Amino acid sequence: MIQHLKARLNSSIRVFILREIRKRINTSPSVVCNNCTGAMVLHEYGLQFCSPFVNLWIPPKDYLYLLHHLKDLVMADFEDITGENLQYGYPVGLLGGKVHVHFMHYHSFEEAVAAWKRRTARMDFKNLRIIYCERDNTTIDILREFDKLPYTHKVAMSHLPHPELKRVCYIKGFSEEGQLGNIFTFSGWFGKKYYDQFDWVKFFCEA
Repeated sequence: MIQHLKARLNSSIRVFILREIRKRINTSPSVVCNNCTGAMVLHEYGLQFCSPFVNLWIPPKDYLYLLHHLKDLVMADFEDITGENLQYGYPVGLLGGKVHVHFMHYHSFEEAVAAWKRRTARMDFKNLRIIYCERDNTTIDILREFDKLPYTHKVAMSHLPHPELKRVCYIKGFSEEGQLGNIFTFSGWFGKKYYDQFDWVKFFCEA
């Protein structure tokens, strides 16, 4: 009963929070993220998906390699390796022969690649926002390498504070879990989600 009341209250308040946030955003950046977090934020804020990084996840080392070669790889061809990864139960592609892309919200490899190409055509490399969510056996070395990447607008979300790293945002609430949990769930009673601890409006709109 309490959980049901909490869910209803959070959902109602969230409507007003998002209404105010959307008034403050005047851009549609091309968001690059290793999992669904970027797409979830864009969806809530009513922004168009101006990159193909939607409904998928990419392993940490592959994601860093992708970021080092983003312009070339985002336009590269995919190889269907779903047959080698049947344990996942969804399509898996190998991008440019290097990067494993898990299309966990698509029914077929063909559907996933078609969506990738359609959204790639919208990419604006002058308005990139790079996001990394610390999951899937992320190490401190991976966070350090991400911190050194030559992107103006980037952030890594972490379950622990790393004050020595300039572009890492500590998301409170997961310090006992070993990695970030589901940061787009509600964190309390007043319409706030875990990822609201980061200033997304500033991140998206800053020049």
